[in-house]
Amino acid sequence: MAHTFRGCSLAFMFIITWLLIKAKIDACKRGDVTVKPSHVILLGSTVNITCSLKPRQGCFHYSRRNKLILYKFDRRINFHHGHSLNSQVTGLPLGTTLFVCKLACINSDEIQICGAEIFVGVAPEQPQNLSCIQKGEQGTVACTWERGRDTHLYTEYTLQLSGPKNLTWQKQCKDIYCDYLDFGINLTPESPESNFTAKVTAVNSLGSSSSLPSTFTFLDIEPTGMLDVWYMKRHIDYSRQQISLFWKNLSVSEARGKILHYQVTLQELTGGKAMTQNITGHTSWTTVIPRTGNWAVAVSAANSKGSSLPTRINIMNLCEAGLLAPRQVSANS
Repeated sequence: MAHTFRGCSLAFMFIITWLLIKAKIDACKRGDVTVKPSHVILLGSTVNITCSLKPRQGCFHYSRRNKLILYKFDRRINFHHGHSLNSQVTGLPLGTTLFVCKLACINSDEIQICGAEIFVGVAPEQPQNLSCIQKGEQGTVACTWERGRDTHLYTEYTLQLSGPKNLTWQKQCKDIYCDYLDFGINLTPESPESNFTAKVTAVNSLGSSSSLPSTFTFLDIEPTGMLDVWYMKRHIDYSRQQISLFWKNLSVSEARGKILHYQVTLQELTGGKAMTQNITGHTSWTTVIPRTGNWAVAVSAANSKGSSLPTRINIMNLCEAGLLAPRQVSANS
């Protein structure tokens, strides 16, 4: 049964393929449509469309009454009696326009001769604001850019990255709207100060354009480490307490560059109170909170490319934590 099903599937695919090929042949078996200078043109250009009949493919016994009609989509734009029709077309809009040539004979329906698509667009603009980043030590290098106005044509973007020891990487994106590519590689150079240069080039049928080179170092990567955070509490009065947070600097390999600031987030877990956020350039932070309730703190480090994963700790009121009182306490001297 499995072999039979597979054989039927292959036969079905063969039939479909044959029908598609035959449809393409039948569509233009009576004549041809040619487009000059090209099927792909710049916005504002003029094209010449020619529809011509093949030998003995006109109206039977009435060759002098062959009426060739040119349609733009479903709108008639030109006609001519004879074996060929020439038409000059201007003012085509951006995108794709379909032209179809048909033959009209006396006392019969119009017969489709052939057709052609014309693609109208523009050359790609120079990509701007190229920027590359690697998310963490185990992340991959990804780049973004601004592609400029839409070309309305098939456009290929090639992103090239070069590094120390003449190493190069290249990746392509075949999409009109391409403005992002991930190399899928992880940079682990011998020196954190190693330079890498990226450039993106856009190419379509009407031209090409390249971005300015963008140079970055291995240090221009989001911090990969997590801060080592601890805290101290001091009672102020019966309802308030002072919380002092401390953390250690990240190592050079973890910081991935200069740490610009630290972000501290404080939130009560049980009361649902609003979150408090603070930015500091120091490795400590002090605030006053109520003595009741449970609190959560998150601290992260930020460089020019992003932030490290936050370190989270809970600040609990041990007196209300429901802990059992110690029993059978003894001391030896």
